[in-house]
Amino acid sequence: MAASRCFLLLLLLLLSPLLASAGEEEEEAVLAMAARLRRPAAASFREGYTQLFGDSNLALHGDGKRVRISLDERTGAGFASQDAYLHGFFSASIKLPPDYAAGVVVAFYVTYLLFLSSCNVADIYPYQRQCISF
Repeated sequence: MAASRCFLLLLLLLLSPLLASAGEEEEEAVLAMAARLRRPAAASFREGYTQLFGDSNLALHGDGKRVRISLDERTGAGFASQDAYLHGFFSASIKLPPDYAAGVVVAFYVTYLLFLSSCNVADIYPYQRQCISF
């Protein structure tokens, strides 16, 4: 929270010379942009993601803004963002088995694609995978 406020303050300080010479409309546009950076809107799952596999293992909750994925003996579930991002935020809650769970590896895997600027979409570098352990 402190880092985002610090970033917002730095952004406003950097833009202050522009605000001084800008008209009222430009100033309002810059302040609106800063407000959006501070509080990003949560999109629904259908607006921002595409389900890749595991139809029965993915369920929407909370007006479609949360998703529950599960794992069974045959498959899990996968989804991908519809847009490319350099960075972002996500959260995950993972349910552990009841009682004694020693030896259970609990992880959430994130895969991403690397696109080469000289290639088209069909020429994708192999998948890269990051493990986020809990």
